[in-house]
Amino acid sequence: AADGVPGVDDFEYALQAAIMRRLEGEEGQRLAEITNMLDATASVVIELFEQASAPGAPSSETERCKQWWALLVSLSEDVTRLLPVEHLERLVGDLEQSLVVLRAAYLKFAGQRLSEFDTQKDAEAKDAEAKAAEEAAAAAAAAKEGEGKEKGKEKEKDAKEPRKSAPPDPKALEQKRTEERKRFIQLLGISPNGPLYLTLTSLLKQLSSRLCSTLHAPLRARIVLLLERLLA
Repeated sequence: AADGVPGVDDFEYALQAAIMRRLEGEEGQRLAEITNMLDATASVVIELFEQASAPGAPSSETERCKQWWALLVSLSEDVTRLLPVEHLERLVGDLEQSLVVLRAAYLKFAGQRLSEFDTQKDAEAKDAEAKAAEEAAAAAAAAKEGEGKEKGKEKEKDAKEPRKSAPPDPKALEQKRTEERKRFIQLLGISPNGPLYLTLTSLLKQLSSRLCSTLHAPLRARIVLLLERLLA
């Protein structure tokens, strides 16, 4: 914690300790409190993503949101692995609600950051085009003004001077921007193999693996439908 203010690591440690105490006690009411803790943590993460989705939010919010997302997923995986099977139905019901909202909040945040990235790149491209146009106009004016004056000397001078580099290739600039956009999408974690979709898939597959009995077939079906909805 910095300056006495609890951080993500402190929050995660406190939650893990509280969850483990309840799991070790194996009391019904105390075990039920674990899902309440996950719900509360999910609400905190959703609120953080909502705040970070505001236009002009600091870029540092990106890393902060990803840290809280990782915390929530880590705690959820611990719970799905250790919670007694008889309490999993309520957990699935909670996840059917919270994961959908979490995914929407994450994508809203990422969409805002990506929109700001595109706006910045558009502005940079316009500035570059305006600068190139100004340089071309100045060169044309200078060439016109110098016509007929000391042509021989000018030709000799031009022959000795190195030629100016050609203007950037528009296709190369577009390719560079595309690559930068791909890297930014990876940074946000919303690529097909990014943290958002991989963590959701891993969490629900782990939960489904604990429901092997035919008695749990309806619950497993709900998990499959939830996963399909999240990956759509």
